[in-house]
Amino acid sequence: MPTLHHDLDALAGSWTVREASEFDKAVAEQRRIDDDLWNLPRLSELP
Repeated sequence: MPTLHHDLDALAGSWTVREASEFDKAVAEQRRIDDDLWNLPRLSELP
């Protein structure tokens, strides 16, 4: 019996260049690092 996979291998390489570009534009804001949040003090550094 063949092994049944539940991964995303079937999707790899299936997007067109245009689809990939549109996806990258859509998630670009999520990839932006918010310096103000990144530089918050750690709990161990609080008084």
